[in-house]
Amino acid sequence: MRPHPPTSAAPTSAICSCGGETADGDRPLHLLRLSHSSPPSPMAHSDVWSWLWVSLLVASFSKTLGHPAAQSILLPGQGGGGGGQEELRDGLLRGSPRRSSCPLPDPSLYYRPVIGILTHPGDGASGRLSNATNASYIAASYVKFVESAGARVIPLIFNEAREVLNEKLSLVNGVVFTGGWAKSGFYLETAQYIFKKILERNDAGDHFPLFGICLGFEILSIIISEDKNILQRFSATNQASTLEFTENVEFQGTVFQRFPPQLLRKLSRECLVMQNHQYGVSPQSLQDNAALSSFFKILTTSTDDHGQVYVSTVQAHRYPVTGFQWHPEKNAFEWGLSMIPHTEDAVQVTQLVANFFISEARRSSNRPPIDKVLDNLIYNYSPTYCGKAGRGFDEVYIFS
Repeated sequence: MRPHPPTSAAPTSAICSCGGETADGDRPLHLLRLSHSSPPSPMAHSDVWSWLWVSLLVASFSKTLGHPAAQSILLPGQGGGGGGQEELRDGLLRGSPRRSSCPLPDPSLYYRPVIGILTHPGDGASGRLSNATNASYIAASYVKFVESAGARVIPLIFNEAREVLNEKLSLVNGVVFTGGWAKSGFYLETAQYIFKKILERNDAGDHFPLFGICLGFEILSIIISEDKNILQRFSATNQASTLEFTENVEFQGTVFQRFPPQLLRKLSRECLVMQNHQYGVSPQSLQDNAALSSFFKILTTSTDDHGQVYVSTVQAHRYPVTGFQWHPEKNAFEWGLSMIPHTEDAVQVTQLVANFFISEARRSSNRPPIDKVLDNLIYNYSPTYCGKAGRGFDEVYIFS
């Protein structure tokens, strides 16, 4: 058969569809042949390939824009359902209270509480940091303990003038009596004076909490019982211990009310609290003293190195006053004594105790002037590092 002779007809055009096929007999793109009356020029080849590239790009964008995933942009935590997305969009656009409004603060609570911490005689390092006869100190761990729960500190310097002390007491929402050794003299008189003021404020309707820690609890026992012999010797120096809860103890309204049940069980089985004292109150002595037993109820007891049982946590019946023979502040903020527990559970104990104390302080009705608070905050003083020279403290604030 003879080949068809060339004709002078116009060349056949090939138009690509988006599917990669041609209008020339629906042949695939890679089999496409262009008929010309004369050999194609390089310019013709260039025009054809440009057209093909543009067509392919258009097809690619069309598929992307048409894909369902591109039409549904999900925020983290959303599923693929359209209902949740529409609900979120409506809430964002309309200001849905459930999603975008913050609850108003409780007007009965004070969210800027300030705690007064009573200083202790000396420098906290047996005179190695300061030999001033009028020096007193606060271990920085008590300050950190209070601050960790959302409060600030004003130092109550035990030997300052009463009018100055009274002004500072008017600026705080709670008080801490710290650990130490002093059980007599002007320090005891000052602690007794402050304790009387605290009871008066509570009787007047101000919810004003007091924490007595180690010596602080011993001082409270002496003041309330009016008997210095209420204390007896125990061997619990540098000792981690358990807490034995009294039978039928009620946790509501006490320092343990927010403790998870698992942590309460661990407190009675694992050594999660730090004891560092040579004196204490036996359960029998507390119960036999009418004044002390009518003021405090026993929450926990602990056992010393010789098997003697002593009172380790008490709560007042009528007042927001809690006494600890152990040190809740040390687990998270002191490193000098070898037996301080630093496990996650032990640190949680510290935080929960601090949280309870400051939650009590927020209930105080006192709203002190901000400028006077700023003038008296412990921020006006600098701590001294004494980790190598102290008595188990890492830092102290010294006042003289």
